[in-house]
Amino acid sequence: MITLRKPRTTPASHPALVSKALRSALVLLSAFLAASLPLSAGPRHRVASVPAGQITIDGQATAGEWPSESSRPMPCAIPVSADASTHDADAWAAFDGTLLYLLVTVNVAPDKPLVMKGNWGGRDGLEVAFCDPRVKESPIVSALCYPDGTFTGQSVGGPRATPVELMGKAVSYAATVGNGSWTAELAIPLAQIGITTSDLQVLSFNLNIRRMCDATWMVWARTRGPVWMADTAGKLLFGDVEVEEDASHLVVQQLSSIWQFRADPDERG
Repeated sequence: MITLRKPRTTPASHPALVSKALRSALVLLSAFLAASLPLSAGPRHRVASVPAGQITIDGQATAGEWPSESSRPMPCAIPVSADASTHDADAWAAFDGTLLYLLVTVNVAPDKPLVMKGNWGGRDGLEVAFCDPRVKESPIVSALCYPDGTFTGQSVGGPRATPVELMGKAVSYAATVGNGSWTAELAIPLAQIGITTSDLQVLSFNLNIRRMCDATWMVWARTRGPVWMADTAGKLLFGDVEVEEDASHLVVQQLSSIWQFRADPDERG
């Protein structure tokens, strides 16, 4: 006598179980990899030393004015959310012992005009934020700058916020618009905004670019919160100072359960 038995359904032969098991495995794998990733420190930029009067704040980087040829720029190439911009933006910093200078060049789509009117977020512009790491819970100084040559100070950081008027009264700013780009220059008298320049070695700093041609937000450094949270962003280095790693300023890079990869031909990271 022959007895016929119904074949047993194994997880490998059941599509629903396979799919569920695969999803669980991917989630566990990504969680393991995220937990095993080292903490990443914020980027650093060496501030160039320039004589007083060498840089003119007119929104144009003339030849010999900025020592950008001999220094690497700060690439503003990390997306805050959604997709990254396909256009580059670079920045340089210089210091004459009193004034902190910033030069920012922003590339945009040449066939789409800049949006010059409106509030921050709805127009082209850039945001700078910095603070003095020598002072515990130091005030965060911030400003919003636009291609039309106007800018406004920001009051950010809750109890660490600085008055809006502080940057507005102290900073010199100018911008020019070209074909497919715009350029911004700032001169910031550090002492006037409460930052002592004697023995200055490091400033915590961040830069944010808002482009309307592709509706992107790009930053120089990630933070533990808002873009203007400069103390967990990058560092401007003055003179020959070398900064050791400080775990309190490291930022965990969180991975989602689904990874997406794309080519990086320019090695921007």
